[in-house]
Amino acid sequence: TVLMDVSEDDPGIRTIEGDARAFITQQIRRFSLSVDAEMYNRTEGLKDVLMVEGDGQWDESIRARRTRKKRPCLTINRFKPMIKHVANEQRMSRPAIQIDPVGGGADRESASIRQGLIRHIEVVSSAETVYDTAFERMLEKGWSWFRVVTDWESPTSFQQVVRIEGFANDFCVYGDPTAEEPTRKDMKWAFIVHDMLRGDYVLQYPNSEIIGLPDFTSVGDEAMGWITTDTIRVA
Repeated sequence: TVLMDVSEDDPGIRTIEGDARAFITQQIRRFSLSVDAEMYNRTEGLKDVLMVEGDGQWDESIRARRTRKKRPCLTINRFKPMIKHVANEQRMSRPAIQIDPVGGGADRESASIRQGLIRHIEVVSSAETVYDTAFERMLEKGWSWFRVVTDWESPTSFQQVVRIEGFANDFCVYGDPTAEEPTRKDMKWAFIVHDMLRGDYVLQYPNSEIIGLPDFTSVGDEAMGWITTDTIRVA
């Protein structure tokens, strides 16, 4: 028998619960693991996005040289029409969720009820727009994301409803790099991050310990890039 030492906050072990400090340390390691694994794909993906937008079709050194000489840098963007062409084909045959009564005592009536509920969720979530946007972004750079979440029916309700949501920025999602399925359905964990202005953070999280710290050095040393002069990253 070979005994292998594994740190308690190793990113590959079960998620730590009950100890906030140990949990945060583990998540920081997991986030770093995901950043390192996705660095190349994200760098190339950003180049693709800029190319599609037209901003990345000129080499910067050539653009600067032509600008100094007051020469134009024309961009005839042929990417967007090509992407729209492929995306329009997808719109004519969108993938759909289909409930079939197979085994386990299932029947057509129950399947029909579930089918109706899912269709209602898609309608109120504007799911067709979410699907179309994700598909176009996948064409641009090779991947995109959307998610299924639960939310309160209203600010005063105790009833939860299911929603299908997209992301304004695909780069805000960091997945488990050990996932092997193309859809990443076997991920054990993932991060969704966004950078908030400090003023917004104070208003939304008034009880946060970070607000009471006169110096952010110790926190910043533990998680570089999470706290800047103007923003605080929330995951």
